[in-house]
Amino acid sequence: MAQQQLGVQLRPMTAEDLPTLDEWFNEPHVTKHWGNVAARLEAAKQAVEHPRWDDQHDMVTLDGEPAGYVRRFRVHEFADRLARFTDNGVDVPKGAWTFDFLIGDSSATQRGIGRRMLMQAVERTERDDPSAPCILIPVHQDNVSSWKAMQGAGFMNLPGVYDLPPLVEGQSRNHLVLRHNFR
Repeated sequence: MAQQQLGVQLRPMTAEDLPTLDEWFNEPHVTKHWGNVAARLEAAKQAVEHPRWDDQHDMVTLDGEPAGYVRRFRVHEFADRLARFTDNGVDVPKGAWTFDFLIGDSSATQRGIGRRMLMQAVERTERDDPSAPCILIPVHQDNVSSWKAMQGAGFMNLPGVYDLPPLVEGQSRNHLVLRHNFR
C-alpha cells in the first residue's frame, strides 16, 4: 500500500503564530533538544517585527494546520553561530546557511514530515540566495529523528563527532554536523 503524501508546506511566520511557537517550545519532545527557548522565541518575535532576507522564520503546515517551525539564516551574520562551527574546526564558506527546526505538534512526529519540510527549506534557501554554497546544521548525536530527517533530505554527515556546547543543560557535547551542498 502506497503511503499517502502529506500536505507539508512552509509559509512565513506571522505574529499570530508566536503563541503556537511558544506552546511548542514547552512540549517535552522539543525541550529535550532545544535550550534557551525564551531567547529563541524573542528571535522569532524580532524576525516577525523586523524581517530580514538573511534570517527567515517559517511555519510548517500539515494539511493547512501548523505542525512545525524552520528558521533559516546565514551563518556569518550571527557571530555566535559562526563560532560554534569554526571553534571546532568546521569550515564555513562565506554565504553558508544553517537551520533550526522542529516538529511542534507531537502527533506529527515520526511521520516523515521533517524530511519534507527540510527539502522545502533547502529549495527555498537556494531560490532566495542562489549564490549560497551550502547549508550546515549541527545536531546533537542523540537527536536521531532530526539527523535522520536531514539525511533523508539529502544532507551528508561531516566526518567525526564535534565537541559543541550543549543546547540543553546536562546534555553531552557530542554533535554531528550535516551539510547540503548547492554546487
